[in-house]
Amino acid sequence: MEIKRLTREGKRIIKKILLIMQAAGASFQREGGTRGAAGMAYYTLFSFFPLLIVLVTIVSYFVDSAEASSRVAQLVISVIPDSEDLVVRNIGRLLALRNSVGFAGLLAFIWSGSNAFSMMVHNINSAWPETERRSFFQKRLFGLAMVIVIIIVLFLLMLSSTLLNILVRYKETVPGLDLLFNTWLWNIGTKALYWGVPFLFFYSLYRIIPMGRVPIKAAGFSALVVTLLWRMASTGFQFYLSSGLANYEVVFGSLSAVVVVLLWIYYSSVILFFGAHVCAAASGKKELGALSEKRLPKLR
Repeated sequence: MEIKRLTREGKRIIKKILLIMQAAGASFQREGGTRGAAGMAYYTLFSFFPLLIVLVTIVSYFVDSAEASSRVAQLVISVIPDSEDLVVRNIGRLLALRNSVGFAGLLAFIWSGSNAFSMMVHNINSAWPETERRSFFQKRLFGLAMVIVIIIVLFLLMLSSTLLNILVRYKETVPGLDLLFNTWLWNIGTKALYWGVPFLFFYSLYRIIPMGRVPIKAAGFSALVVTLLWRMASTGFQFYLSSGLANYEVVFGSLSAVVVVLLWIYYSSVILFFGAHVCAAASGKKELGALSEKRLPKLR
């Protein structure tokens, strides 16, 4: 009896998930999710370097130039695969430009760098009914807030890296400290960060950006789906670039690094925006339920 009950429960959960995915896919197609991802890549092209200037300028006032360039490059490379060549090649030029950037210029770069995030907010909003979407000024404020959050995250990365370097330096002299890096707890912790950081990022986006109330389970489910898809896409994209199948240098020459970055941003945006539609579908919105001609289950 217990096995039959578990089997029925499993079938019910699978049916619920498939129904949510069906509605999310239909909504994603109706709202032009792939066009939104292409627009995201376009806006990122013009926001990428202003944002780099902002990050390098602010960080270099607290640490030396080499440390600033290293931390900014580390942050970008951790998000965008195979972007090291593009970032490192331009970091030196950005450091030289830092001295000519005044306060007004820094504000202008922050505004320009927030364009991509405003586009992100717009496309996530499009998954929800008209009455639960943010206004233009709210989208701009969210875009600016995300730039500030990135700066804070960068400082946290710097602090954590400094602390880790201190631990590594004294692991031989402090008894028992070297065991910390060789225990199962350390391995689990690194894997938890690998999966947990993007999950929390996506979860925060899906919970905060829509104006309407987003159930915790709906946001958590969609963040879990997107995290899995994004990590698998990242691994597959890196394998594709290293396999020799991608010969972008032959076609685009010196612009190949830019093309690779934009291509990855496009794929990431498709996954991110699809996750917003999954979240809206899992919230049981009527506008999405009509697409599947069935009543959508609600994850609350």
